Amino acid sequence: MGSPLSLRDDHDSSELRRLARRSRNVGQSRRLLALAAIYDGASRGEAALLAGTDRQSIRDWVVRFNAAGPDGLVDRHGGGQKARLTPQMLVALKTRLEEGPILAVHGVVRWRLCDLCGWLHETYGVTLSETRLGQIIRREGFRLLTARPRHYRQDTQAQDILKEFPGVMAAIMSRHPGKDIEIWWADEARIGQKTKLTRRWARRGTRPRAVADLRTRSAWIFGAICPERERPQALCSLSATCTACSSISRRFHAQSHGTLTPSSLWIRPPGTPVRNWRCLGTSPSSRCLPGLLN
Repeated sequence: MGSPLSLRDDHDSSELRRLARRSRNVGQSRRLLALAAIYDGASRGEAALLAGTDRQSIRDWVVRFNAAGPDGLVDRHGGGQKARLTPQMLVALKTRLEEGPILAVHGVVRWRLCDLCGWLHETYGVTLSETRLGQIIRREGFRLLTARPRHYRQDTQAQDILKEFPGVMAAIMSRHPGKDIEIWWADEARIGQKTKLTRRWARRGTRPRAVADLRTRSAWIFGAICPERERPQALCSLSATCTACSSISRRFHAQSHGTLTPSSLWIRPPGTPVRNWRCLGTSPSSRCLPGLLN
């Protein structure tokens, strides 16, 4: 017959009930209340009935409480199977997801779960199902998000010019004293077939970018307006932006210096320096903003 166990003497029933009220762990609160009843003189059977368990569990709780105090009554888990992906593998996986694939090398435009499973098996010899790998990726904060379209000729250097617009206009006015400066704002819209952008893995809350497939049949509507003079101009075209800029330039006043700032300013012909790009118009003073920086 086993010897009886006594509770440690550095706690009492009122303290255990106070800890049970403050605990965020339901199992710990239930065990603390059962042991508080024993402090008040209840038997092990009565404490088991109060906690909704058996007498052996009450004895195990007493052993854990005597060894580690109230913290020993928190739910414990065995840990389960050892994780197959080490922290180093997780870092490499997240880096691969953030960098994305190279179409010419990997043959895909976004990582599929089967591609990542094959990469893990070839690189680290780890075999995971697609379902389990998807759970790991989502646990790390990644989601399949629709990418924002990006033009394949987009030039970030030219985009920075728009951020310096006030300084650029001041430089233009200093080079053309006594002339009126017309500022025309332009935009465009495409009508016709539209391709679908594939979703790709990215961190939750971000907006990934992807090159849009432009192999479609469509037309462009270009429009511009000078708010000061209330002069609009529009054009439907199948060609490049320079054709629209040439048409818009005819609306410039003969004695004014026109400055056209299209929203697609950062899209320029390949191989052309940003500072030398000018729209081909009939007015000698018509040019795009990058050309005015010379």
